[in-house]
Amino acid sequence: MTDLNGHWAALFEVAPGAPIPRARLTLAHAGALGAFLADLHARLPRRVDFPVSGLGPPASAGATRQE
Repeated sequence: MTDLNGHWAALFEVAPGAPIPRARLTLAHAGALGAFLADLHARLPRRVDFPVSGLGPPASAGATRQE
């Protein structure tokens, strides 16, 4: 991760598999993603030795569903 003139950027490897169209997503997909994110957050360090930009306020649930 790096700061490019006030904008954060990161490069990641391409994930294997194919995207799932939004209309085909299920509750099982949501549950698996939630479990993945919980595991990821449990593995992350609580502190890092580099600056991290602050996050803006979260969007409302209605705005998130419209995205």
